[in-house]
Amino acid sequence: PVLRTVSLTPGVMNVSTLLVQPLTSNKASFKFNFIDTRPKLVSSNPFEVYSTGGDTITAFVLNLGVLGLKASEIAVSVQLADTAAMSVTTGVAASFVQSPAPPPITKTATVSFPAPAVMCTAPDGCMATVTLRYVNGGAVSFSYKYLSTPTGAAIMAFSPSTGESSGGFAILAYLTNMKQVSAASAIKVKVAGVQLAATKVTSVISNRVQTLVTFIAPFQSSGGNKQIEVWETGREANTATAAFSYIDVNKAAILYSDPAQGDSELITFVNVGVENLGSIISSPAGLSLAITPAISGVRVTVDKIIGSKTSMTHLVLKFFPVVISTKTEVLIAIKPDRGTPLKTSTVTFTYLPAGQPRVVSFSPSSAYEVGLVEMRISVANFPSGTSPPTAGDVLVVFIMGVSNVTASFLTYKKDSGTRAAVEITAIIPQGTVGSLTPQLLVQSKSVLVSLGSTFTYNQMPKVALTSIVPSRGKIVDITAVGITLNNFPAPLAAFDIVISVNKIEARVVAFARADASLDARAVQTMIVYAEMPCCSDDIVAGKVEVWAYHRSFPRDASPPAALFEYYNPDMPSVIKVEGDTQGPSAQGNNVKMSMMTLVRLTILNVPLSVTRVDQIKATVPGVTASAALVTVPIKFLSVQTSGQADVRLQLPASQSSGVSVVTLNFPSDLTTTFEVRYYNDLQPVITSVDPTVGKWTGGSTLRISVANFPVMTSPDQATVKFGLEGASFGTIVSILKSSGLETQLIVLTPAYFGALQAGTVEVQVGVTSVQNSNKAAVNGRFSFEKLAPSLESVSISKGSSFGGDQLRINLKNFPAGTTASAVVVEFDTSFVDASQITIPLSNTDRTQVVVTTPPFDPPSTVYCRVYLRASGRGSSDRLKFSYTFIDTRLPSMQLPVPRFACIGRPSVSKTFFVLLFADLSKPANYTHPTPIVTYAPTEGTATPWTVTSYQASTGEVAATVVASNATSVAASSSGEITMLAGSKSVSFAFELRDCAQVALVSASPRKGVSLGGGDVQVRIANMPINEQLANGGITASFGSTSGQVVSAQKVVPDPTIYPDAPTNEWDVYLTITSPAIDMIGSVTVTLKTGSAQVTFEYAIVEPCDLKVFCASQQLALGGMVLNPFHLETTPPIDETCSFEYCITKDAIPFPTIQRTSVCANDKCTSKPIGVTTGGDLVTLTLLDFVAQSAADVSISVSMGQETGFCTINEYAATGWTAPPLDALSNQATLTFVMPPAPLGKGAATVVITATFGSEKRVVSFSYEYIKPIVGRAQVLLLSPSSVRTGEVTQIYVELSNFGEPPLAIQVIEPGMATMASMSVNGVSYQETRVQASTRDLTVLYFNLPSITTLGVQTASIFYTSHGVDRAGLYDITIMPEPDARIISYFPAAGLSDAPYSIQTSVNYLPLSFTAADVSAWWFKPPASAQNSTKLDVTSMVYTSRQACPYRSCSSATLVIRTPDINPEGVLGAGS
Repeated sequence: PVLRTVSLTPGVMNVSTLLVQPLTSNKASFKFNFIDTRPKLVSSNPFEVYSTGGDTITAFVLNLGVLGLKASEIAVSVQLADTAAMSVTTGVAASFVQSPAPPPITKTATVSFPAPAVMCTAPDGCMATVTLRYVNGGAVSFSYKYLSTPTGAAIMAFSPSTGESSGGFAILAYLTNMKQVSAASAIKVKVAGVQLAATKVTSVISNRVQTLVTFIAPFQSSGGNKQIEVWETGREANTATAAFSYIDVNKAAILYSDPAQGDSELITFVNVGVENLGSIISSPAGLSLAITPAISGVRVTVDKIIGSKTSMTHLVLKFFPVVISTKTEVLIAIKPDRGTPLKTSTVTFTYLPAGQPRVVSFSPSSAYEVGLVEMRISVANFPSGTSPPTAGDVLVVFIMGVSNVTASFLTYKKDSGTRAAVEITAIIPQGTVGSLTPQLLVQSKSVLVSLGSTFTYNQMPKVALTSIVPSRGKIVDITAVGITLNNFPAPLAAFDIVISVNKIEARVVAFARADASLDARAVQTMIVYAEMPCCSDDIVAGKVEVWAYHRSFPRDASPPAALFEYYNPDMPSVIKVEGDTQGPSAQGNNVKMSMMTLVRLTILNVPLSVTRVDQIKATVPGVTASAALVTVPIKFLSVQTSGQADVRLQLPASQSSGVSVVTLNFPSDLTTTFEVRYYNDLQPVITSVDPTVGKWTGGSTLRISVANFPVMTSPDQATVKFGLEGASFGTIVSILKSSGLETQLIVLTPAYFGALQAGTVEVQVGVTSVQNSNKAAVNGRFSFEKLAPSLESVSISKGSSFGGDQLRINLKNFPAGTTASAVVVEFDTSFVDASQITIPLSNTDRTQVVVTTPPFDPPSTVYCRVYLRASGRGSSDRLKFSYTFIDTRLPSMQLPVPRFACIGRPSVSKTFFVLLFADLSKPANYTHPTPIVTYAPTEGTATPWTVTSYQASTGEVAATVVASNATSVAASSSGEITMLAGSKSVSFAFELRDCAQVALVSASPRKGVSLGGGDVQVRIANMPINEQLANGGITASFGSTSGQVVSAQKVVPDPTIYPDAPTNEWDVYLTITSPAIDMIGSVTVTLKTGSAQVTFEYAIVEPCDLKVFCASQQLALGGMVLNPFHLETTPPIDETCSFEYCITKDAIPFPTIQRTSVCANDKCTSKPIGVTTGGDLVTLTLLDFVAQSAADVSISVSMGQETGFCTINEYAATGWTAPPLDALSNQATLTFVMPPAPLGKGAATVVITATFGSEKRVVSFSYEYIKPIVGRAQVLLLSPSSVRTGEVTQIYVELSNFGEPPLAIQVIEPGMATMASMSVNGVSYQETRVQASTRDLTVLYFNLPSITTLGVQTASIFYTSHGVDRAGLYDITIMPEPDARIISYFPAAGLSDAPYSIQTSVNYLPLSFTAADVSAWWFKPPASAQNSTKLDVTSMVYTSRQACPYRSCSSATLVIRTPDINPEGVLGAGS
């Protein structure tokens, strides 16, 4: 048949009526689709609502209801666990949509209702089940969560947490305990009582867990904490309030002024540092001075600007002589030329009468309150005469009559007979915190001189006790220890050092300074060697608190530190606990909560009678619900003759986390205890973040792996948070894997503004389940690296001073998604309004800023600066470039500009290119008049030149001017050409010269230091040159000493610029380096090649002693030192003592170690650990490492009082920026070879010292020396040690001395396979599981298959890649399969005329047997074939086949049937 149509009438139909029995050879078929018409939930939202109710929940459901569905036809009920269901009858809405034909037709109902209010106080929320039921049949249920409604004030934190008072930067407020914001516009922000405009709130992101609000910080007239309030309109009771710290950058202040006094007859130069001027001062003209009181003749100028930033300006004031008769004080008010009163600061200076003694300088200007350090004081006009004062005659008065010290040394520098320049040295006495002005008292002359400036006593820091080695000792013996004390006042003798143990003083034997280069009197780090007390009732076993302090300063004692432990040598004690290696405790005593954990113990003083595991009992409390003690069986025991034992036990799972004390009981009632830390190993944990470093601007792609995380099906089911305070949230791009055991996510990092202030910053990474916030892994780490923003390009470098030009700035390393409001653009000190800035492009690769230039007057070249508003004006990330504002009403030269013409010709003719801009005040068709050209020589009369050609048009166009002189010029000259167009002119330098002769055109500079090394730039006309040689074949001599010609270049005039220049004329440009010359004076420099030569005079001057000069300056607290980096890169060219060669001590940073790598035999680890034989290669990545070369680096390794030194293999440094008065920044890679351990196995301290000039900077890290792994592995335990042939047996193995020689830290990662092997009878088997693997212990499992050879066999266990040479050996006994054995039978007797079913239990039958394979016989004594009867085996069942698949553990139950009639008819026993 042919099937033509199939129809189905809607409605209920009995399908059985459609079934017709067809003829198999005559049938047709068709497909029929059964559609599930039961209601099915498509989706619902939101998942979380507040317990106060009212949140609207919307559900989309298939097949619920029909077209025209009404709310009254849907019954809504909500039920919490263990509570009655609640009906929702008000606020319910329903609708129904049916898709058009063709099929499949979908029918979707949309139901919404308000969540009812419930009582929910659970911290994790309460789950509710809602049921939607259609009145005519059909229902669907789904769940959502109630969260406790936030009450009281919201909690708020900020990023950044501080900012400049100038405002304008973005603040991210992170709020919790705040209801989800209904609309971004509802958020209000108030700062210091003033509400911000809505436009200043730039971003609001809110959910039920947190709310992130970004707003622009307003200007504040002062610094300090300002209250910030954030709230949602209508929810004022939920307002968040927190303090934000403003840094006052508005009001200028004097940081230092030195010297503070001067001789009225002499010029005095005063070094001044001014904070927060708010602008960069490029020249003395940028500052204005005001003098009070107005004293006749007082004159002060700004001599020079040493360095300037908006945050700090260093300058020199010049005080001219003045006629006075008494000590006179004046105030000098300094402010920027265009500054506000806020930017005014005042310097105090004292004029001393002519010849009066005065203090020129003193150092240091501050010290800790303990004093004791040396002060140096330079004095001018010191009284001398026939009996000059001695050191004992001079007092340094800190507090008159209370705190005076006698000078230690007095050195006369210059002596005129009555007055002298002297240097005085004295030891600063102990004082109290605060500032004072010391004085000098010359007792024999009754002269009292003020030091002029204040001296400050600072608070003495607390002593810090950082380590005690060794950290354990016997209660019955004195223990010699080495103790490291930081911030310790300089002791004069061992008696000054107090080490207190349980209020008992330890005997201090000796002490040493950690850095011998420091002043012996300074507060510093001390290494103290002491004997810990013993042998008294106060010294008992256990950890004790140790105190340390200087006997003269007990209030500065270190906080007590429990760093030392006493033990009783006659009692057992646990000295080492090794648990789960994956746990959080750094001490290694981790134990899993969910399962048994293998723990390895090392115990001292085990009684020699203990030889078996059952002699030690271990108990652990509180791991079960009953909190009863649980006995833990000892799994392994190995006791050495010394009484040290290695013990293994498996601690049980626990229902709670935290520290648990395990007790070990030995014979004779001896006990000891140890601590373990249970941790929740089922709690989600981040196992890896790759990579671990990325740009702070965001956009880095990470792979984050999380164990034990809820299964995810979409990225919105989890959040990834970076950081704690001011957290940023990443974007989950995709889910690579999510099985419950492991989840792998691809995440894009956000921008992290916290790195703007701190540079590279490591933050916590957390992954949290949205539906179950308890399921959060927060142990990940990621570092946001502050890659400095950089300027890629700018579209134009000049424009009209009337503004309006479009300037495109392309930037690197700006945050992706940067907006115009987040960027600040400055021209000089003028800010561009945000409305004139657009950002057409901003991604992780590039940000483009388009700026409409502002008007700028007067027209000039200025710096344009671009930076993030969040960084602040003082940020080092401000990018700058030069931009020229041109007065478009004036002509200006356009390059190339001609610079010379040749004499001795009929005419001198040159072409000039002039950019003539239309005068904006003139009509558009206005044309400038033809220019008038004049040449004015430096010596002589100005001569007009003839303009032979002029082409110009209207508007802003280039005009061409050609001019020449009318007559031949006979003499060379230099001067200036001026072009006058109407009332407007432009001038430039010009020279006329004899182009046919060899002649010196210029040489600069013509002065250099006797040390040599200065470069001189020389220009010579028509000098012959060999262009094949670098020096052109030209020699240089400075008098009789040869100099070096570094480079020589021949330059021929460009004919397009100088069309009348002959082709046989040229210039030679030379760079020559001056040699060292042992003289002071003038020498003749001769430059010669063949017969051609030129000469010029060169002054040799004595160089400034920069080391002394820098040390004498007091530009900042802590003083200044010579900057060797700048000295090497830019040697001094003359005798000038310049501040550019000095650097403040505080600007030389202390290094930090960013990464560590230790390698041996091409195996590397990030852990600082290596073998005692030395030779391991260590590579460090260091930040702020100031060494210029490997010669400036020293590396020592110390253990106790023994020290070794490392050999440096390689040193590479990049990123130097060492300008004067600015911070150094350097990333360096240092590779060195570790020496043999000074004292064998144990912890050592590696100290890396970088020398920078006279300063040293030190960083250190701890390094663990371990014994190298050599020889065979040691099998500590193999269980079971006997197996049966025919069976696959799981073997448990513990090994030591197992791994990669010589360096083995983590041998095998748990869970990895095929890394270890076991060989028996020449056949190898690979491990099936790695339970634990450290350098000292590896725990493996093997599945050993059936072995047919019986007897004792040797098993070799080895690292797969090594083979059997280093295998550990252990004997295994292979036993035969056991014989079958009847265990029991019932009944054992019966009547001879009745049948019985005898149930028989039989062990060790082959598992392949069935009842048919078993024969049963009844024997009558005497047993023989004639006296036997065969019985029936009616059934056979194995009772342990599932639990044990081997014969050795098989057990079967057989049913044996006796005959109905005893053939013998005789009573009696049988078998």
